[in-house]
Amino acid sequence: MLQSCACFPPHSTALFRIRLALACSVLSPRRTNLRLRLGCEDEGFLHFLAALLTPDPDRRPTAAQALQHPWLRQELELEPYALPA
Repeated sequence: MLQSCACFPPHSTALFRIRLALACSVLSPRRTNLRLRLGCEDEGFLHFLAALLTPDPDRRPTAAQALQHPWLRQELELEPYALPA
């Protein structure tokens, strides 16, 4: 597997190749999605969280913008809570 990688110079040592492969695996995040990682089906929440986790600060919402997200602004239908006696 390591031999076939084009990023290794032909004269590199095995130890160098192993260290580089480990560094690449640490620096390269796994491709997945929030739905699978969280086991959540709430589209609004997933959209809200994905926006907050956007790596590019120019594309990520500000705190004020995040507070205006529809998922936070929705009205919840809650059942009355009875305190235990």
